[in-house]
Amino acid sequence: MGLAIPGIGAILAAGPIVAALTGAGAGVVAGGFIGALTGLGVDDAQAEYYAEAVRRGAALVTVRVDESRTDEAESILRNHGAFDIEDRVVKWKSEGWTRYDPDAEPYSFDDLERNRTRYRGAPPPLGR
Repeated sequence: MGLAIPGIGAILAAGPIVAALTGAGAGVVAGGFIGALTGLGVDDAQAEYYAEAVRRGAALVTVRVDESRTDEAESILRNHGAFDIEDRVVKWKSEGWTRYDPDAEPYSFDDLERNRTRYRGAPPPLGR
């Protein structure tokens, strides 16, 4: 299911996160997105990282797999452009970013394209 969240952008969601977000109604805001993630057990800081990544044009994709298929799932995601959020946050912080700001202006189309182009290429390995 695709959702557009004001101040965040578009996300692709399925399963429990859809229920959490759509349960908040059509007027979901950034706090609802972050709250949905933390309600699913995602650490507050991580939830803000994901919100910032989506605001910058990334897509958040979650996958629930049996532990025996974790490597396969990571490989599929990596082969389709997945990146390690911690590595991306290190880059943002080196450029002066400190934390997710729900009041920040949304990225323009041109900003999104510049950001996506900047990070194209070989993604760093997932999982540390």
